[in-house]
Amino acid sequence: MELLLAGPVRPGGVVTRPVAVVLGASGLVGTAVTGLLAARPVHLRTVARHPQPPPPRARAHVEPVAADLTDPAAVRAAVAGADLIVHLVAHRGGWRDAEGNAHVNVGVLDSVLRAAAGARTPPTVVFTGSTSQAGVPARLPIDGTEPDDPRTPYDHQKCAAQALLTAATAAGTVHGVTVRLPTVFGSVSGPGMVAAMFRRAFAGEPLTLWHDVLRDLLYATDAAAAVVAAADHAPALIAAGLTAPSAEAVTAGSAAGVSGGPAAGVSGGPAAGVVGGPAAGLTAGPPGRSWVVGTGRPVSLRELFARIAAAAAERTGAPPVPVRTVAPPPAATLTDQHDVVVDATAFTAVTGWTPVVPLEEALRRVAAGR
Repeated sequence: MELLLAGPVRPGGVVTRPVAVVLGASGLVGTAVTGLLAARPVHLRTVARHPQPPPPRARAHVEPVAADLTDPAAVRAAVAGADLIVHLVAHRGGWRDAEGNAHVNVGVLDSVLRAAAGARTPPTVVFTGSTSQAGVPARLPIDGTEPDDPRTPYDHQKCAAQALLTAATAAGTVHGVTVRLPTVFGSVSGPGMVAAMFRRAFAGEPLTLWHDVLRDLLYATDAAAAVVAAADHAPALIAAGLTAPSAEAVTAGSAAGVSGGPAAGVSGGPAAGVVGGPAAGLTAGPPGRSWVVGTGRPVSLRELFARIAAAAAERTGAPPVPVRTVAPPPAATLTDQHDVVVDATAFTAVTGWTPVVPLEEALRRVAAGR
């Protein structure tokens, strides 16, 4: 079911192309989401700090927009008239820049929700969270019903942003869905553990390991397909999320990195995203289910690194670089020491989504496209 194939009826009874907006269109997942939506008869607005070229042979009318999304006015312009807003903007800066991180990880969504509150028709908003918001769960695999237990500023901020979206959905100003992603990979040049290890392997350097834990890894195109599936099935996901066993809500006081204003679309107040006190309104509405996605086929980091070394060696013709155990760096977090395994059965039951790219094939693609 592709909800975006049916154009909305605008004032005067004119049926127009639906407007889909991708915030963070230049990122790994954003590029893949853009490619999927470009195949549809929509008006596709791709928003990034630098304008992105339209995908080749796009069926959509593509409007590249360059914007600084930490500016609320730029956000208002970017999402004007949107029927669908895909929010992929995130910043994982160090703890020293907690305020700057919050401006991105919470403040951008707050600006989106404030803009949407004035829209003629509530847009669908798909927000990407992280499976790490569950912290160190008491059981594995995680399925979205476990309580949130954020252990890092980034995860606190993701929980705070998700609470804003839940509140705005309860208020009826948006139709919001959060998809929590595991480790996503797909490029040698991008951020993340897999990319970093590929760069070391191609440079002939040993791959360093400090905890041999399990990780559920998702290839970028599969992650993008999950995001688009959430957009297509947003009403069903919202309905199912409200009736499913719900996770414990993160209270306003524990949501680090937000300020003392109500959520956008719930009542007017200072914008979230500035470090200060607790954010009022974060617990409005039922928390519902968190929609987690993953393969359900975890791999140990030692095995993953060995596969990365082999994939790089296949391209270079050199012997695979070794995998070595080292002491953890000072910046290592508690969640680095624990397994991550995802059960996406609930999301699949509603949307039909399932990952299709096996890990071995995904690693070969990354190595070939370096």
